[in-house]
Amino acid sequence: MKHFLFCLAFFLSGKILDVGETCAAPVFLPFAHSHNDYEHRRPLAEALENGFGSVEADVWLVDGQLLVAHDHADLKPDRTLESLYLDPLKERISKNGGTVYRGTNVSFHLLIDVKSEAEPAYKRVKEILVQYSPLLKQWEETAEKGGPVTVILSGNRAISEIVQENHRFLGIDGRLKELDGDKRDLLFYPWISDSWKNVTGENSTAWTPAVRQKIRTFAERVKKAGASSRIWGAPDNADSWQELRQIGVDWISTDKIVELNRHFTTMAER
Repeated sequence: MKHFLFCLAFFLSGKILDVGETCAAPVFLPFAHSHNDYEHRRPLAEALENGFGSVEADVWLVDGQLLVAHDHADLKPDRTLESLYLDPLKERISKNGGTVYRGTNVSFHLLIDVKSEAEPAYKRVKEILVQYSPLLKQWEETAEKGGPVTVILSGNRAISEIVQENHRFLGIDGRLKELDGDKRDLLFYPWISDSWKNVTGENSTAWTPAVRQKIRTFAERVKKAGASSRIWGAPDNADSWQELRQIGVDWISTDKIVELNRHFTTMAER
């Protein structure tokens, strides 16, 4: 009965569950971002099993392939962007009738963090994404076309090339400095992300009143710009996740997939 009421409360509040055939499926956490997702034993799969709304894949361009790893020394030829992420997402979307989470119309996010040289990597990213275009959110000048997967480009970003394109298959992960630039350019930045140190001005990760206010100001500025906010390098624990949610940061980044799911599921059941 308690679980039923929990599910009902989510529906009545306008939040979304990955219901599948029953409400017993994992709760969809549209704000949960799996940082360095590829380092988990089962990339993508574990994040999906825990209802995450976003995953992050670091990529290197090697001999025409986008290989997934944090460090160049860890690259393996069979761990490509397609094999770890795009192909499994394509298969899942086909099985779920057009969405990543059955019963929802919310776009799942794939953050591609480019570690190698920006321009050549972006050229290859484009070539690959074209092959998966029916799955992807797309931008044409100022218009958007929804899709079950939204791709965000981070890391070494070929910004000068991207902002001149009339038709795009991805958005750019912006930084604090982009908030102070030309407001027209903000159309290219669905996300604004920056480090804990840059946002708070602090080396310490203590949650002081001053830190809370700086993070709140950051989240409010990003929201006003029409983008989603994310902070990396924040403490990766339940207290910090809760603080970030309460303040209004849109994406909660974690390496602790199961723990974050358990925390927010427990909070929602109370």
